[in-house]
Amino acid sequence: MSAAFLSGAFQVVAFLLVGLVTLGLFSMGVMLLRYARSLPKTVSPEDAAIGKRISMWFGIVFGTEIVLIALASILLSAFQGDRFIAPVTALIVGIHFLPWPVSFVSRCTTSPVRC
Repeated sequence: MSAAFLSGAFQVVAFLLVGLVTLGLFSMGVMLLRYARSLPKTVSPEDAAIGKRISMWFGIVFGTEIVLIALASILLSAFQGDRFIAPVTALIVGIHFLPWPVSFVSRCTTSPVRC
């Protein structure tokens, strides 16, 4: 596959733009990490339990996603369905977001009266 459409000045501008966006996002990430370090580290036992539950479900969902993508890639390659690997991967990645609302339930989302 050739990048013939990226030639001359357009190619230079495109690469500079991608580089600038990358640097901007990286610098925002560094700034957010520095800000996060300045936040207080006091955590109530209830918040710690909620964080532990969220971390557990994150691991389960993410691990399942990795296993399903690997399995789908292996099976599709074995049955000459290589052209379907990208769409099936996208489908699995999209579906993995469905359990998150249940995982991140808080008091405010379950009962607006207590907020």
